[in-house]
Amino acid sequence: MTTVARKATKVVGLLARVSRVYKGLPPKAASVAAKSTVGYAIGYAIEAWWPGLEKERLGRRSRIGLAKVANRVLAAAARTAVPAWRTTPTAEVLATCRLPPVEVVAGQRRARYRARARGDPGHVAHSRAVSAA
Repeated sequence: MTTVARKATKVVGLLARVSRVYKGLPPKAASVAAKSTVGYAIGYAIEAWWPGLEKERLGRRSRIGLAKVANRVLAAAARTAVPAWRTTPTAEVLATCRLPPVEVVAGQRRARYRARARGDPGHVAHSRAVSAA
């Protein structure tokens, strides 16, 4: 996940450099670029390595690092795409850029994977998906 986040951060830097050019990218084009590059890279990483949003550790629930890293990269991509101050709430910037939060993306990807595993009896995780239902 950290490798994908590092690569996505480099793409965010490229978008920021392009946006700083005289008259730069229009916000709509920048948001499409952010969604098509960073959004899909983070979506792939979440589908591959997402263990869940919260993790039990020594009897306490805590947010795991993957969600924090993914949220940070998505927020940086959204901030470069739309003209917003750093003090603007992240949820508002993501909504303006039409990027869903990491929790929503992870839930959608997990549900899609579960449906795909349930429907195909030859799938590797078929028995686990059917017993979880």
